[in-house]
Amino acid sequence: MTSDLGELVEVLSRIQSLVLDGRDVFDRDPRQRWSIERLWIHAGNLANDLEPGLIPDDVVGDLVGVRIVYAHIWPSNLDPDRVWEDSQEIHDILAQIEDS
Repeated sequence: MTSDLGELVEVLSRIQSLVLDGRDVFDRDPRQRWSIERLWIHAGNLANDLEPGLIPDDVVGDLVGVRIVYAHIWPSNLDPDRVWEDSQEIHDILAQIEDS
């Protein structure tokens, strides 16, 4: 079964929306951080299941790479700074997908 590109864009847009709440909310509210982490995992799963060539291979690789790290590390060991920094790339990732 292949994933739907629209669902991937929706998941990435949800991350973008949560990030727009700002770093203070991200740092203060663990639910916000956990939501972003979980959405990254979901995005990586969706990207991995897309029909090959639908979006650039480097975008797929980046999303799957983030998913591998986030899904296979204890949540307490996942560096919030890394999650925040990865999340700052959402706009660029969405732009690359839209351009493909």
